[in-house]
Amino acid sequence: MKRMVIMITFLIGLSGVATGNSAELNDGKYLSASPYLSSLIDEAITENNDIKSMQEKLLGMKEKTDAAGSLPDPMLGLSVLNLPTSSYRFDEQAMTQKQIAISQKVPWYGKRSLQSSMAEKNYQKYEAIILAKKIDLSRKIAQLYYDLGIVETSLRMNKKLIEMLSQTVSIAEARYSSGNGAQQDIFQAQVELSKLLNEKNNLEEMKQMKVLKLNELINRDKVSVIKPPVDLKEPLIELTLSDLKTIMIENNPLLMTQKREIENTRIETDLAKKEYYPDIEFKLAYGQRDKDMTGKNLDDFLSASVTFPIPLWKNSKQDKILNSAEKENASATASYQNLMVALPYQIEGLVTEIDTARKNYHLYKNTLIVQADQWARSALSNFEVGKVDFGTMMNARIRLLRLQLQAEMYIYSIYQKQAELEALIGKPVFGNFTKHGKDITHE
Repeated sequence: MKRMVIMITFLIGLSGVATGNSAELNDGKYLSASPYLSSLIDEAITENNDIKSMQEKLLGMKEKTDAAGSLPDPMLGLSVLNLPTSSYRFDEQAMTQKQIAISQKVPWYGKRSLQSSMAEKNYQKYEAIILAKKIDLSRKIAQLYYDLGIVETSLRMNKKLIEMLSQTVSIAEARYSSGNGAQQDIFQAQVELSKLLNEKNNLEEMKQMKVLKLNELINRDKVSVIKPPVDLKEPLIELTLSDLKTIMIENNPLLMTQKREIENTRIETDLAKKEYYPDIEFKLAYGQRDKDMTGKNLDDFLSASVTFPIPLWKNSKQDKILNSAEKENASATASYQNLMVALPYQIEGLVTEIDTARKNYHLYKNTLIVQADQWARSALSNFEVGKVDFGTMMNARIRLLRLQLQAEMYIYSIYQKQAELEALIGKPVFGNFTKHGKDITHE
């Protein structure tokens, strides 16, 4: 089988703090993340009410797991036997007795261990469900966090464009005043500037909405500042699809859940087969008799018995239980097989998207931006000597900055796809990026 080697280039970065310290991207509990992003994820998981509720339920299931497989409680019985209703005297009839009995029901051999195993698998299944919830929450926070970085980077580029166009308006006004420019150049620059101001307002609104949504996901009582990731750096690593698929099989929480379900239904099937065999009840009784009416002592009675059910109605009971368990096992197996088919395609799709974004980033960085820079410089030089018009010069400069922004957007896209990929395979695998010599910088 052909091994597909995927070279993935990631730009790694975080928002700044005043100290300017550097930090590595680390393998977190659920996703590869910087210390700051990891702190957001940890806070969200700690404060999430759904996860808290699920954790409490898990603790309850642990108690049930410990109790499963235990013997049923013994039964204690007190009774009066053969008491004559004509006199209600205990010494009138020789068979009258006061009895105390104790009984113990014992499940057929193997049932208790199967019940214990089934409870344990249910516990493990719910553990996997909680893990899936935590990973999904981590993915949502990471992707929204990088969305915030996209908006922040767009705002920074918008600021550069506004500054550039403000200068351009001043140039156009100066040239018009000196008789070397047209008034339409001023209007054109002012229209573009107004568009950018409108874009700025929209971006600021988007930033606020992202911050609000992040605070909501983290479950904070009040809105707090979220520092966006900016100025990402670029390390280079190699990954193989086969490795990612192997990790996915071992760690994907959905697969883990479905594996536990298969194991659980298999045990349930074995337990259903045991239902054809009877549970046995042992009983021991002691009957105390009074003296008879002549004063003669009567011996007490000791009784013992063993009882068990007879499966006369197995066609409508045991057979139905077994058929149901077998069908549930077949259903769980089919669901697992469907996941095993679908998930590798999803992994390959994400890796392809990451690789395409990487290629586009390098195309922009090494070709389009270089060409746009040359065009902008040439247009400015030719504009100064009157060889190109004002609109061409302005569009060339705007085009350069827009291309630089688009290149950074590809990096954020890679990062978001990385979070989605790690959530899919169920394990952080990109935490060693910075070992290739690129650290995350903080402002």
